[in-house]
Amino acid sequence: MQKLVCFLFILLSTVTVRANMASPIQEGHTGALPFLHQQVSILSENITIAPNSQFRRAQFIIQYEIDVAKDGINIPFLFQAMDYYDDFSVVLDGQRIKVENKSPYDNWPDSSFLEGYDYFLNGNKTVTVFWDDEYSIEEDVFNLKYFEMDLPAGKHNIEIQYSASSWTDESGLVRTTSFKYALAPARFWKSFGHLTIHLDTDKSPDQIKSNLGGGTYNDASKIITWEFDKIPVDVLTITWVPRVLPKGEKLNKVGAGRMMWALGIVLALLHLIWFMWFRKRNPESFNWPMLVGSIIIPFVVLASYPYFLDMIDNEIGPEASRRHGYSFLVVGFYIIVMPIYFLVAFILDLLYKRWLRKQS
Repeated sequence: MQKLVCFLFILLSTVTVRANMASPIQEGHTGALPFLHQQVSILSENITIAPNSQFRRAQFIIQYEIDVAKDGINIPFLFQAMDYYDDFSVVLDGQRIKVENKSPYDNWPDSSFLEGYDYFLNGNKTVTVFWDDEYSIEEDVFNLKYFEMDLPAGKHNIEIQYSASSWTDESGLVRTTSFKYALAPARFWKSFGHLTIHLDTDKSPDQIKSNLGGGTYNDASKIITWEFDKIPVDVLTITWVPRVLPKGEKLNKVGAGRMMWALGIVLALLHLIWFMWFRKRNPESFNWPMLVGSIIIPFVVLASYPYFLDMIDNEIGPEASRRHGYSFLVVGFYIIVMPIYFLVAFILDLLYKRWLRKQS
């Protein structure tokens, strides 16, 4: 019995180390449409997103045609742009502009920095960036970027460029990577002009999808284009779902749970044959195969679940998430499953024993 306990302890130890309890979501760049000065209108906007071959980084190019209602507007936009690489640039009417972060030591909100934005700030020190109808981010106004220039009334062209990191979701069996860009700040705009979105897939891997619906694909340039006259979604999401190896795809459809149940059925049938064979040859002896199997089989079956997950991960390939949370806790059901299994095996052994007596 001591050897059996040691075996179960070693098996449990190898199972528990397989748990990965870290957060499955690795956040990347959180970018969004700008917040506009109340005297600025957007006439048209073009967003170009060009992911690299690993889909870990993308170049964002956002072009605006704006109309300034009066002279002297010196801060037309406030930008939310975090977790980007050190290449954030703004070009206004062909001239590169220095981009600033407002210092938290400035006298807020009396500073002229925020003049023209109180129509949606309402005296608050934060702005709300909506990622969907239920989820939003309260962003400190001092984390926003801006540029200063004395803009005359009339039309102007602004181009913003930067490189951004991707989001990684490992909550499923297959790791997915995406880029997100919030369009919801346009809710605050006085008017919404024409929006064109380009996805440059020239360097990107296959299996890319978006939440914008069907676009127009250009075979020569490998660019997908969408055009809108209103906000299509609160958050633009471009996602790469890696191609899974065929065997991994089949095992993924079967699932570790079904594999565990199949193993349990096979082992239970073998156990039944074993202890009934023993009982037939030893009608009056204690049926030790029934007891030993009742202790080992439930544990082995439950402990197989994390191992089957690991097997599926190996067959999926390098893009397997290998994050299964607290899957090892399935072994905790042992204290429930084992007594039930033992009771069923004991009753079957008792019924078979009585049947043998009647036959003799």
